[in-house]
Amino acid sequence: ASHQVINSQAMWEAVSGMENAGKGIKVAIIDGGIRPENPMFTDAGFTAPSGNLPSDDYCSTVDASFCNNKLIVARWSQPTFPVCADEYMSPLGFGGHGTHVAGTAVGNKVSTTFKEIPVELSGVAPAAYLMVYKALYSKADCTGGSGSNIMLMEALEHAVNDGADVINNSWGGGAGGDPASSPYKTMFEAAEAAGVVV
Repeated sequence: ASHQVINSQAMWEAVSGMENAGKGIKVAIIDGGIRPENPMFTDAGFTAPSGNLPSDDYCSTVDASFCNNKLIVARWSQPTFPVCADEYMSPLGFGGHGTHVAGTAVGNKVSTTFKEIPVELSGVAPAAYLMVYKALYSKADCTGGSGSNIMLMEALEHAVNDGADVINNSWGGGAGGDPASSPYKTMFEAAEAAGVVV
């Protein structure tokens, strides 16, 4: 239903079909990690971009099977506060928000059922590559998703240095804050000056 609200169809027609939406674009999701086994992130029909990928991310140094030809980079920031005992100290998602956001942005087209009704789902740009930066964690009481400035700024810096074309931040600070005084203002402006859409 949300595709109708934002008129994804018009964009898909402009790029000659949904299957081309986001093709060649690297989208970084800074959030709560990812469940790479989700079918929205399989790599059928994808070839990872050659060169310019980091050699020090989680997939390069710990578990190559975590990534594939669609999910091309994964990192995680060390929490600076107590987190849920069940949380993963890796890019693996715990609370589901990061996987949801990644699916919304770049998820492959999939078919499923909801209340016994067949449904087709996809992200807005299913042909895009996915880069995952876990910088939000469930708090010690195992609720919500939180990240400190240090964690989130580290993720932003990594995403730019890793070659992201787009950085998605589905998180924010307290209500009523003035964006002009945000510690992220300078970072966002620098990323945009480097050609990254934030």
